[in-house]
Amino acid sequence: MDLSMLSDEDLLAVEQGNLRAVSDAGLDVIEKQFPEGLPTRMEGGVVTPDLGDYASEMGRQVGLTGRGAVTGIAGLPMMAGDALNQLINSITGSNIPPASQSLQSLMTRAGVPEPRTGTERVAQDVVAGMTGVGAAPAIARGLSQGGQRMMAPLLERLGTQTLASGTAAGAAGGIREGGGGTGAQMAGGLAAGMLAPSTAGLVGAGRGTARALTQPFTQSGQERMAGRLLTEQATDPMQAMRNLEMATPQIPRSQPTMGATAGDYGLSSLERTASQLPEASGQYAQRLAQNNLARNLLLEKYTKDTALENAIKKRDIIGGEILKKVFSQKTPVKPYTVISKIDNILKSDVGSRTVVKEQLNEFKKQIQEEVNEVGFADPGRLYSIRKNINDIIEGNLAGPKAENAKKLASGELIEIRKVLDEVIESGAPDFKEFLRTYSIMSRPVDQIRDMRKITTTASGGTVNPITGVRNFTAVRFRQLVDKIVGDPRNPLSKTQVGVLKKVAKELDEGAMMNLPGIKPAGSDTFKNLTVGNLLGNISANPTSRGVAAQVIETFARPISWVYRGGEDAVKQLIVDAMLDPKLAAQLMRKATPQNIQEVGRSLTQKAAQATYGSAFGTAVAQ
Repeated sequence: MDLSMLSDEDLLAVEQGNLRAVSDAGLDVIEKQFPEGLPTRMEGGVVTPDLGDYASEMGRQVGLTGRGAVTGIAGLPMMAGDALNQLINSITGSNIPPASQSLQSLMTRAGVPEPRTGTERVAQDVVAGMTGVGAAPAIARGLSQGGQRMMAPLLERLGTQTLASGTAAGAAGGIREGGGGTGAQMAGGLAAGMLAPSTAGLVGAGRGTARALTQPFTQSGQERMAGRLLTEQATDPMQAMRNLEMATPQIPRSQPTMGATAGDYGLSSLERTASQLPEASGQYAQRLAQNNLARNLLLEKYTKDTALENAIKKRDIIGGEILKKVFSQKTPVKPYTVISKIDNILKSDVGSRTVVKEQLNEFKKQIQEEVNEVGFADPGRLYSIRKNINDIIEGNLAGPKAENAKKLASGELIEIRKVLDEVIESGAPDFKEFLRTYSIMSRPVDQIRDMRKITTTASGGTVNPITGVRNFTAVRFRQLVDKIVGDPRNPLSKTQVGVLKKVAKELDEGAMMNLPGIKPAGSDTFKNLTVGNLLGNISANPTSRGVAAQVIETFARPISWVYRGGEDAVKQLIVDAMLDPKLAAQLMRKATPQNIQEVGRSLTQKAAQATYGSAFGTAVAQ
């Protein structure tokens, strides 16, 4: 036995003969090298087959096969006996055990071995199913002519019926061992048996066919189907899986969806389609609304009214005390240098513009009104005029006139303000120091105002009825963030810039599904998520998948009701994955490459031929 694939811990456990200490992965390595149930022993620290017990194990397997064969041969009489005993019990109130149960008890008392594992039980089902149908001719020979005529339909195409019965029994048994209920066993057995003759050439074995055809009836099978659909739709499945697995929400209480997290065009397209499924039931819209609310709440920490009011109040209180001290020892000043600067600008080419001319003449008039009869002005009164100039430069005034002045005359007003500061400083020393302190204390105010401008400008649409806030427009938000980040005078802190970038990134990712190049997944993705698509993994030829899926769906349509529950479960898994990126990654990891070979036109006829075998095999497994 090759133990090179075992870990050091598992190898030590094997060498000590302590197989209980071997990990699950180690046991898998060991079991793959020995048939299930084959006795082993330790020889020199190496696990080897126990040939002394091998003969008895072989005898046990023969006995198990015999039990299955007897169960199958007696299948038809036992079914009739079970029905009769049940009728007697219902009439008389007695408790006669089913005839099939009595048969099993009798074989056990006779020393016929019983199956121990799930694999052995399913194997018993397959043997019983195939033997029961194969024994039909022998049973018919022992009947009267009337009985033979009744059994005639059961003797047609015996090979097809036998394969169908074995497949149905194996499918129903596999679902039973996987925890499936009676309804799922019956549905899966019937469907697998009816489809098996048509797909036997594709998979090469009834058991493989059964496993593929019963996937819709088990949770693990449904998960593989959902994963396969996600994988097939993804543009780059491996990169999408990595992105989904590594996803960590950057904004508190925001849970980005699958498409936004994967960063994959194909999955974004699928999400656009899946969001319209009835299974989504408003969950998708609610998730988007909650994510938008989370972004608003994060930004509100930096833009709320109380924060702005507190920053302004603190600045004005401290700044007011400094300014009061500065002006406590002020002396009158001559403002003619400011008036001269205004006149020079008015004489220049730019001074001929209407807006510039109006604004500069207005401030010239205000300054002249402050000059007394000897040509002096109060520095404090000049400071009030300076604040008027600053309001226009900073855009603190509302109205089209103020907006035009800020846009067309800001450069000239800044030059005048600079000269005015020099004049005020000459009569009130430390005035420029006050301006520097005031500028520093204005930074938090400017930061809040700039962030509020972004959030207000980027909000659009109607108020969400769930959250009471408006959605951000992704493109507009990104443009505003890029503009302020690229401004060398940007007053925002690194933390504030980081928050804006996180919000912009999440908005960009969420808007990916609405990009011009992204179209909803084809209508067949969910509209036709029926038998043909669910069972699109039963062969190995990748060149004919589409044709095969359509043919399988066409011939299996009469029993499509059997798979309706599986279809709904797969759709619900897709919706769940859309809302939970980690689940989407897990499903994609479970999916394996699945392909289909081309199927002949006789599929429908073969399915009909397998009806009896399917029913018999399912009943045997039940």
